[in-house]
Amino acid sequence: MLQDAFRSCRDRAQVLAGEIARDLPDFTVHDITHLDPLWEMADLIAGDQISFNPAEAFVFGGAVAIHDLGLGLAAYPHGTKDFQSDPKWQDILVTTVRRVLQRDPSPDDLENADEATTKLAVGHYLRQLHAIRSEELAKVEWRDEQGRLFHLFESPELRLMYGRIIGRIAHVLCCEWRKSFPIYPKNLVDCPRGCGGNRFLRKLLQTPYRPTHHSSRAGRKSHPSDGIRLGAIS
Repeated sequence: MLQDAFRSCRDRAQVLAGEIARDLPDFTVHDITHLDPLWEMADLIAGDQISFNPAEAFVFGGAVAIHDLGLGLAAYPHGTKDFQSDPKWQDILVTTVRRVLQRDPSPDDLENADEATTKLAVGHYLRQLHAIRSEELAKVEWRDEQGRLFHLFESPELRLMYGRIIGRIAHVLCCEWRKSFPIYPKNLVDCPRGCGGNRFLRKLLQTPYRPTHHSSRAGRKSHPSDGIRLGAIS
């Protein structure tokens, strides 16, 4: 069950991640080739001494899959309408229009900002708020072309049980880990006594990560569960 749910989430996340370049064309690569290498980093950090139980592997995999999706407008089911009333959006729009016009904007300037300026402001908003958005995505719902509702995690039970902690860890993955980590509880994921997964998550979240986009590894085909010593998601 968890393995199927994880693979389904990753497949859907891959589609959303593929849209990021459309909204942030000058930004570094954040498609699935950026997300999957986090498994390799986790494997290096974990070594041979720490393993995940299935629940912990699912939580970590879910957080990896969704953590950067907020960089794309596709993370907002109704597009810019989802944040038009957000004061942070208003602040970013004012700042962007002021920079473009080289003067303080009037209400009319803000309401009639041209497409290029609005797109620039949207890009700033997505970058600045993507960590916060990642914390919400496990429970966000979209509609497909036929009007049917869907989620990144389809199972209501899994969303209820793990959605919050997946979002919290996804948020941390977007930030400076050492500054973000202290707000998280000691027992990140409920696991059996003696399980090392929580020790691993704590170690992982406190280890600086320098993302690479693996452009030199073009042609390498792998799945995030291939060769991982983190234990099977079953």
